[in-house]
Amino acid sequence: EWICRLRLVDPSYYEPFMDENQGFAVNCFKKQKELLPNAKRGDVMILHGIKTPNSLGAGSAAVGYYDKLKWALYSEKKIGHGDLARVPESEGFGVQFCSFHQATPDDLACCRELEDWWRGENEKRQAMMGNVHQIGAASSISASTRSYRKHELISEISSRDAIGQYFDCTVEVLHGYQSERFYILYVTDYTIVTGGRPCQWDWCPSSLADSMLPIVMWDEAGKVGPTMMAGEFYSLKNARAMTDREEGYFQAKLVEPKIRKLELSDAESDPYLKALLERKATHGPIDDIRESDLKLIAQAGDKEYFSCVGEARSLLHVDESQEAIFISDYTPHPKILAINESWAHGLGQYVLKVWLGKDQRTIVPSLKVGLYYRIDCLRFESTVTGKAFRGRLDGSSRLIRLTNLKRRIELQTKPHPTNAAEVVADSVAPSGISEKFSSIKQVLAATECPATFFVRARVVDFYPFQLDDSFTRVCNKCDQLIGDKRISCVACDDIERKHTKIVCQARVLIDDGSDGLKLSISGDIPLLKGLEHAILRDNPEAARQFSERLSPLLNNLVDAHAGILENRFIDPLGRFMTLVVDSWKRKNGTMVYGLREYKQ
Repeated sequence: EWICRLRLVDPSYYEPFMDENQGFAVNCFKKQKELLPNAKRGDVMILHGIKTPNSLGAGSAAVGYYDKLKWALYSEKKIGHGDLARVPESEGFGVQFCSFHQATPDDLACCRELEDWWRGENEKRQAMMGNVHQIGAASSISASTRSYRKHELISEISSRDAIGQYFDCTVEVLHGYQSERFYILYVTDYTIVTGGRPCQWDWCPSSLADSMLPIVMWDEAGKVGPTMMAGEFYSLKNARAMTDREEGYFQAKLVEPKIRKLELSDAESDPYLKALLERKATHGPIDDIRESDLKLIAQAGDKEYFSCVGEARSLLHVDESQEAIFISDYTPHPKILAINESWAHGLGQYVLKVWLGKDQRTIVPSLKVGLYYRIDCLRFESTVTGKAFRGRLDGSSRLIRLTNLKRRIELQTKPHPTNAAEVVADSVAPSGISEKFSSIKQVLAATECPATFFVRARVVDFYPFQLDDSFTRVCNKCDQLIGDKRISCVACDDIERKHTKIVCQARVLIDDGSDGLKLSISGDIPLLKGLEHAILRDNPEAARQFSERLSPLLNNLVDAHAGILENRFIDPLGRFMTLVVDSWKRKNGTMVYGLREYKQ
């Protein structure tokens, strides 16, 4: 027997942009090849005597048996049967049987209606294709084993038992990720995903956390995935409903590149895109970051996944397989072990050590101490003894990101710790002074003088405007500054420069998020220990050493000042540090504050 396979559509079984592998399937059988329907794409035809399947399941098709099927073609307002030159009159079944259907006037009228309908659909298709970008080649895989697919909302396909079924959808791209074997595309159509994975990533707004569908893209579709950008709209065909093997979350799979990019203008002719845009418009504001999901480190429990914002206090590199970041949001956790490092002096249980998994270690070179980061999917794990916690960050997605400005300001204005873990005071602090943190407001309100304070703040500006002018000459006899163009005090007639002394006149402005305070940098202090007191413009080596000593404190402020002179704006990036602040009174009774030392 000879066979041909047809795919048919009519107004009851059609949707825009069906391809050659869709439509109502009919398998036609004949003893002779010439008796098979010789229709071509777009023809209107009549099939008589076919047997339809009981249901339209996977692989189902109607059948036209060789002794039952009759057919006819409609062309140019008449019924015909194509080229009949080599077709026998009868097939010799004992009774007269002709494979060709003899049409009635009603058949002719119906064919005319179908032709008009099909012509109209083609015109619509052409109009829509003017704004369509076809990505990838059309698939050559036969769809004879597939059931007819209809366009569905993500909420529809996920809410019923549809695992393994194929569907079409229209979506907006939220994010994408390239793994070693496939590409994962995260999309939404602004409907709820039943049984979906709770979104724990920074790129997904909280308002869409329940509407995000991961689509695992393999083979040819996987090659297209990286070209699909967040915020773009696409029509996806032949996606397959499935579940995550490990945790059973609902997701989808796409293998064939049946992916069509949509423009906003397509909404005029594409009802699915139009409906998606309407749902998006009524969805409400889409926040950029899920602030409500953030936790303080002090609030986290054992083995709990959480997101937090903290300052990078230090980075640890043991070898290629062991790297960690130390973070602090300045809330204490009773099960965090104190870090035995100079930069963590006095912070005790306010600093969390976070070990990084393989994929997370790739971001370490871009991290900077003193900046604030949002960390997602962070988990507390117990130490070997089980008596303390440490952090663990695994996963292949990027989970460490710079915070947005709003969250950074909120964190910086939170009260800093005032009672750090008990530590042994080093040589910096005078005997009898225990280290505890004070806010600038508390420093200004203190009545005890002289006094030493430990302040968590950052430097936001410095004086003089150019760092090379930080040292100047003074006269010890009259306590007056000596002008830049002189080397001794003219008023005191100090020709031999017996009363001339070079001192540091630098000052910094610090800020703790609530208040500011000017600090002098001068005198016999640890910060200047070992540095030559010299006019820096005349002594390049002294200038280099001084610049290196203050570089961590000032961060990029020197470049920011230089940018002002060149009409360039550079955003200052001051780091929060532990500052040791001294207070004393001048002879006239006014209070003076100075920076003794800083700790990163």
